[in-house]
Amino acid sequence: MKMSLLSALAVSLLLGGCGDRLDTGAIHKRVNETNALAKLRQYQVAQNVLQNETESFARRLPDLFQKEGGPPGRPGMIPRELAAAWGQGPAPVPLSGYLFADVTENADGSQLDPYSQFGLSAYPAEPGRSGDLLLLILLDERAMTISESKPMSRGGHVIWARTYKPGDKPVTRWPSQAELERDFARLDRSVEDAKTLLDTVNKRKPAS
Repeated sequence: MKMSLLSALAVSLLLGGCGDRLDTGAIHKRVNETNALAKLRQYQVAQNVLQNETESFARRLPDLFQKEGGPPGRPGMIPRELAAAWGQGPAPVPLSGYLFADVTENADGSQLDPYSQFGLSAYPAEPGRSGDLLLLILLDERAMTISESKPMSRGGHVIWARTYKPGDKPVTRWPSQAELERDFARLDRSVEDAKTLLDTVNKRKPAS
């Protein structure tokens, strides 16, 4: 309900400010992208809860709803509709125009360590119609810092964004640092922040 209210507020503000220049298609995409971002954050919270209880992260998005070959996950860990939007399943159902894919490999091709890493990408089911952005959440707890003045801290999750066009594929391999710097913008606050940053990222790229 909270997300619906926020979405409605965003739409009402856009309606009030755009007048005759209202682009309902653009509003629809922004709402979908904002919802996808909220689902990534919900996924991150569920993974943290699971790790606290079992000392490991889920390898697959649906395992946060019901583990394959095992007992159901704790009710409310993630909603059924988010598990159903898993794009690596046999019949995914988009959630607010977006599908989701697990990051399964590191940049070097090795498998993610379920005790210290997780990743999930959110991508539009209909690029250009249901959304323009691929959103990517990554966490690697192997990046730990120890300081004499502070307790040991874990590497926090980071959300990245890049433009997603027809023919693109979801991210299932952890991008290298060079790829993140070249193709992605770090998303710290909102979808609109990401779009502003991506304009700068895309301007840096050489013309193809």
